[in-house]
Order: sequence, then C-alpha cells, then structure tokens
Amino acid sequence: MLSDEQLNDAIAISQASPGPLGLYVVIVGYLVAGIPGAIAGVLALASPAVLAVPIARGVRRGRASDIRGASSGIVIAACILMVTTEVQLVPTAMPNTTFALIGASALFALAVIRVPPLFVLLASACLGLLIG
Repeated sequence: MLSDEQLNDAIAISQASPGPLGLYVVIVGYLVAGIPGAIAGVLALASPAVLAVPIARGVRRGRASDIRGASSGIVIAACILMVTTEVQLVPTAMPNTTFALIGASALFALAVIRVPPLFVLLASACLGLLIG
C-alpha cells in the first residue's frame, strides 16, 4: 500500500518534471508494485489514446451529443476524485501552520494572481528548505 507521504512525494516529483501526469502515474505504479506497477501505469496512461479511435468513429456516425455528455460526466467525476484525494493528503503535506500558510499562499498565487506553476513550485521548495 502507498502511504500518504509516498503519494505526496510522487506528486511533488511528477509536478516538477515534464509530462507531470504521465510521470505521476508511472511513479505511483512503481511505488505500489515495483516494475510491474510502473508498466501498469504506462498501460493505463496509453489506454485513453487507444480508446480515442472508436470514440472518434462514433462522433463521425452522428453520436456526438452522446460523446459530449459522457465527456462532461467524466470531467466532473475526475475533478471530484482529485479534490477528494487532495483533501485526504493535506494533513501529511501540511503538518503544521507554517506549511499550511505556504500551501495557502501557493493556492492564492496560482488561482488569484495566476503565477505560473513552475514559479510557485520553486518558491514553495525554497521556503520548505529554509524552514526545514
């Protein structure tokens, strides 16, 4: 089983590198099950592209409204899953008030000021190093 701390580490590593979602899936797979888990992560990442072909054919055959409806439902479910996961990880990621303030500042910088994520990650990493 993957601990909250390992999951936080995987998220941090994947967000700091190119292709964060792909790397995240592979890292989590590796942490959970080693090489077979990483391979499963790669396969899970490639599956949507493989499924896109039959979906595209369905759109061409006049079922575009069905596809749009399904896509909207999937997007909503994915957002809910991400929020639920993040809420569960907050206590591990922000063990004290200082780190909670860094997290709140990062959220404000990203959502309100629209600072590029790379700058927010770098600033948060520097603050984390200074605080220890």
